[in-house]
Order: sequence, then structure tokens, then C-alpha cells
Amino acid sequence: METSLHLTQEDAGLLREVIAHYLSELHSEIAHTDNYDLRETLHGKQHRLNALMEQLGSS
Repeated sequence: METSLHLTQEDAGLLREVIAHYLSELHSEIAHTDNYDLRETLHGKQHRLNALMEQLGSS
């Protein structure tokens, strides 16, 4: 299933900020996680969020 989302420049900027903040927190969580399965799940989220950031483009 594919979904389209139309954002104003302001909303896209806010979404980039929120994702960037979460990615920073996620990086720390990955670094402190000893559970292999959880680490792989978090890496998957990180990859998907980085792809979303690319789709949103730069500010």
C-alpha cells in the first residue's frame, strides 16, 4: 500500500526536525542495546527514517 502526503514547506521542515531528533535518540539507543534482535529492529527503523528524510529533501 502506498500513501501520498502533501505537506507545506513549513510542515515538511517540522517533520524533518522531528525525524532528525528521533534519529539522534535512536542512534544512542542502538549503541546501548545488547539484544541482537532489538538492535536489528532499531537498525531497520533507522534505515526507514533516513529514507524518509531523503524523500523530504533538505530545508
